[in-house]
Amino acid sequence: MALQHRRRSQSTADSPERRIDVSEMTAAGVAAYADTHEEAFIERRGGKTFLVTVE
Repeated sequence: MALQHRRRSQSTADSPERRIDVSEMTAAGVAAYADTHEEAFIERRGGKTFLVTVE
């Protein structure tokens, strides 16, 4: 699976990113979406969970 838990690095800070609120999605739905992107990671902000994909 393509999901990674990580902190933002300098290389991804310069890349366009897309954040999708996945707080209400099932784990299978998040995994299926993440599999369509080469680089994706989970981010928590303000009590919500986001899937971040790097374009």
